[in-house]
Amino acid sequence: MRIRPFGDKQIALLENFAARAVIAMENARLLTEMREALEQQSATAEVLQVINSSPGDLIGVFDAILEKAHILCAVSHGGPALYDTGTFRYGASRGYPQTLVERLRQGYRPHPGHPIWGLLEGEPYVHIPDLAEIDDPTAKAVVELAGIRTTLFVALRRDTTLLGMITAARDRVDPFGEKEIALLENFAAQAVIAMENRVTADCGVTPDWSSLLRTLLFRPGRETVTGRTLLERQVVQIADITADPEYALPGATTVGNIRTVVGVPLLREGDPIGVMQLVRSRVEPFTARQIELVRTFADQAVIAIESTRLLTELRESLEQQHAIAEVLQVINSSPGDLAPVFEAMVEKARRLCLTCHSYGELPSGKHFDDRLMRSVSAREPDALY
Repeated sequence: MRIRPFGDKQIALLENFAARAVIAMENARLLTEMREALEQQSATAEVLQVINSSPGDLIGVFDAILEKAHILCAVSHGGPALYDTGTFRYGASRGYPQTLVERLRQGYRPHPGHPIWGLLEGEPYVHIPDLAEIDDPTAKAVVELAGIRTTLFVALRRDTTLLGMITAARDRVDPFGEKEIALLENFAAQAVIAMENRVTADCGVTPDWSSLLRTLLFRPGRETVTGRTLLERQVVQIADITADPEYALPGATTVGNIRTVVGVPLLREGDPIGVMQLVRSRVEPFTARQIELVRTFADQAVIAIESTRLLTELRESLEQQHAIAEVLQVINSSPGDLAPVFEAMVEKARRLCLTCHSYGELPSGKHFDDRLMRSVSAREPDALY
């Protein structure tokens, strides 16, 4: 070893290396952020697809949300809870032991001073780094029975009305980051869209009432029969809506000429995905036999909805498998020739993903799109652009 100072050129070279290292680190950071953003956008799109493909299917929507939260936010436990008259009632859940699920489904009423009370006061979310530090019987039961520590409660809110909350929890003390909270808030906004049911079909009602019904949003709650049926997950009958102090559907008596109403839930695995409702313009309660008949119709409707969903999924899966087989066939028949392979791929992507424009890129850096490839193969130069 000897003392030998670095020369100016050597120092400049090391500075150059350092600058390149900073660039590489920045590129890696940007690539990670881009990948995270794409994953979140993909998750958001998948949840919206569930909402669009199965309107009114709250179970499917919440299942999709919990699945994405589990993957993207490292959530070990979670579930939605609907809110009505001071009580949160849990429905679908992930990771909770059955004993705790049964307790949460009975309902939970937070008291002033409890962190969840912030949701009732308008807070968008409540973040508890360690649930074990909360002095509350239900919180202690959650910690003891499920081992939950860090918990995030995100409000389900339409305008200023609290509809419920989504719970996301971890079995360790590990606070959620800002990006994770923002993603869960986005999921909550989509859940609210799914919760706002619209009438999809009616029979025997006046045109004015039919038109008015289709402008109304129904949510779990006490003010309508549909809301009560969704909330209680059982048949609800009101013999005379004018004598019920909680009933508050606008225009029901004046426009709809309604007095007696019965609602029957469409239940899948114990959770409501819709409501079938019958009304009378006079005070005359429906009999037990009539209600049982409607319940049978409701069960058949659930079977039909589920069958349609499964058939759609099967058809989409078969289409994707068929497209993959066709691309593989092109690869096998044209080894080393990338152009027909990319042409087949972008054509399948355009058809299956409903894109109007798609392109591929060759190793040389030259790119082509599906219309360009078709134009060249058909020798139509005026169609080029």
